[in-house]
Amino acid sequence: MLRAERCVVVCGAAVLVSALALSIQGGTAQAADKDVRVVNTTSEPVPTLDLTNPAFQPFRENRNVSLAPGEIFKTSTAITVPAGKRLVVEHVSLIGGLPPGQLLDVSVNIGNTIVHKVLVTEQGVFVPQQVTFGSSSPIRVYVSPGEELTLTALRSEATGEGFATFFLTGHFVDAP
Repeated sequence: MLRAERCVVVCGAAVLVSALALSIQGGTAQAADKDVRVVNTTSEPVPTLDLTNPAFQPFRENRNVSLAPGEIFKTSTAITVPAGKRLVVEHVSLIGGLPPGQLLDVSVNIGNTIVHKVLVTEQGVFVPQQVTFGSSSPIRVYVSPGEELTLTALRSEATGEGFATFFLTGHFVDAP
């Protein structure tokens, strides 16, 4: 008798879960090939990004910062935004290498006043006597016409050689 009661409880629970699942879905299965209908009003449009817009002009750049023995920090050569354009940097990644025991701190800079720190992670030792660091991060940095963007690498000790190679992607837009 106990076995029969368990069966009734288990079967009842299964029926209850199935009914609940159907009620959550509106009682019927949804067809996979249905069109999607957007019901937003004109006062609350659906946010979009038109990547085919000719106003977006692709930007890709990389800069290497080499640290010689005795140098604790160094800044890359500048990327100057041309007149009539605004640079929008959307992603920064980097790979760096330092002697074991040293720490790496990097930043994306606009002019001499705006500094955006980039979080780096120690990746391990892949080259003898060199610890590898890496980062890949979305970022939103606006650089106006005539402004300069630079990249800085700072380390905890000035012994041995080190480097940080930055990779930037984004786009230019026409500036008013």
